[in-house]
Amino acid sequence: MRPDCILHIGMHKTGTSSIQASLHGNLASSDFRYANLGRPNHSGVLSSAMNVRGGRSKKTSEALDTLRKELGGNESAVLILSGEGVCSLPLDAVAALKALLLEYVDHVRVVAYIRSPIGYMESAFQQRLKANSVDLRGFAGSYPQYRVRFEKFDRVFGRENVDLWKFEPKTFPNGCVVRDFCSRLGIALPPDRIVRVNEGLSRNAVSLLYAYRKHFKRCDDHPPFQRADKEVVERLSGLGGSKLRFSPTMVGPLVHANGADIEWMESRLGSSLREVIDAEDEACVATEEDLLRFEQDALAWLEGQLPGRRSPKNAYPTAQYVAAGMRTLVDRIAGDIVRRRSVKHHLNRGGSEMNMQEIIAKAKEAAPDRFASIQEGKAVALVREVFKQIVEEIESVEEGVVKVGGFGQFRIMKAEREKDGRRVAVRRVSFRGAAARGSDSTGQE
Repeated sequence: MRPDCILHIGMHKTGTSSIQASLHGNLASSDFRYANLGRPNHSGVLSSAMNVRGGRSKKTSEALDTLRKELGGNESAVLILSGEGVCSLPLDAVAALKALLLEYVDHVRVVAYIRSPIGYMESAFQQRLKANSVDLRGFAGSYPQYRVRFEKFDRVFGRENVDLWKFEPKTFPNGCVVRDFCSRLGIALPPDRIVRVNEGLSRNAVSLLYAYRKHFKRCDDHPPFQRADKEVVERLSGLGGSKLRFSPTMVGPLVHANGADIEWMESRLGSSLREVIDAEDEACVATEEDLLRFEQDALAWLEGQLPGRRSPKNAYPTAQYVAAGMRTLVDRIAGDIVRRRSVKHHLNRGGSEMNMQEIIAKAKEAAPDRFASIQEGKAVALVREVFKQIVEEIESVEEGVVKVGGFGQFRIMKAEREKDGRRVAVRRVSFRGAAARGSDSTGQE
């Protein structure tokens, strides 16, 4: 008996990256296999392989060979493919994809989460902002076009084989889309293998990032600044506060203009996609001025990232002042990256590293009244044991944060790297010292 296939066509901004990162490399049993096409997101390979209008290019041939090899080598009962980019394929390419899959499987089930139009556009705006766009009104171009994206799958695969689910995190187990996805399909995935990727930013975080993007050009040509820019966005993801919401005056006309399309999806989904937004809510954004109105929590976060820098007294900080603070933060992080590279280069060229005795000696010099009386042997043994306990704690965590009070925190992340022509999984550990308030970190594999 041949296997079945689940084609997760996703929809941008519905947790697809988290689903893909969680299943990639973690799902290869007799029941389910997550296809290994070189990366978690299969959009690139599927789109290239189904380039039926572009001719038999080298890229198309390589993608098609990769896909056929995975389909032919699968020994699990169900093979899962996932790529939100598949929604952009034309009708004839979708038909070609079905024909190809049915050469290897008995049945194809298409699944996707559907997000409300307003929530989708709010999330898409955040994504563009992360990528350096500050066009607030550009959200109109990200309207999801439901019928164009999804009706073709009903036509090609049959409506009875296409399951559309409303993206509504408050109804998911623990608010987690990965758990909801696995529960719907009967996949047993241990909680410690769940990866959260591309999390949204709070309104506070969006305001700070928007100010920075508006007043400073991102240094795309300088790798340290590129890395620093990404790290700032990562730090901002931890800034709490209310969600970014667009005012009805912004989104109302667009929703009205696409009423028929929204009604089609609501009928197809069997659920309403309408959202009630309180126009009187001060958190709602209607203009750029609203977005550049900074809450105290946002200003306090920025001050915490920049020790010694304080907002002007008796005056509300301007957008330029906030943007300058954000730029200072990026500069500091970039400077740390350059210094770490310099130290690594020095060590690689034969420079010396501090041993445990040197660390103890420096500690005694820095605070002789506290440590001078401690015997060196006992001090070395104690420090070694402390670090041993920390390392054991880090090793026991698959992914997450290990906090050491008064010392700092270690963030453990899953990643991949190229080795011997193939992608291998690695763990990266970054450190943020409590005293440095985030100014120093190192990566390990």
